[in-house]
Amino acid sequence: MLRLLAELAGMPAETGGCFVPGGSAGNLSALVTARDTARRRRGLGPYDCVRFALSDQAHSSIGDALRIIGVEPVAVPAMGHRITGPVLRTALLADAGPSHVTGVAAAGTANA
Repeated sequence: MLRLLAELAGMPAETGGCFVPGGSAGNLSALVTARDTARRRRGLGPYDCVRFALSDQAHSSIGDALRIIGVEPVAVPAMGHRITGPVLRTALLADAGPSHVTGVAAAGTANA
């Protein structure tokens, strides 16, 4: 099933994954993977600071997962239940430590 889903999404053949019992566990798993991948690609150590931008209306499970894994969020105002490129750029330019932002949790908003 994972192979089929990866093919339908146009992902490369080496794409892998696992099924989890719900959205909260899925968010946690995805954010841990993103954090570790970002640190590895940037040559950072396991405790170096990375941050993720997310909608100010993101589901609470995303904020909870970030706290669990020790990653600080950067709130981005949602526009029509989504993050737009210009709004994300403005939020990053206004942030005190934008170089630490290594990902965007773009799962939409809880209300969407």
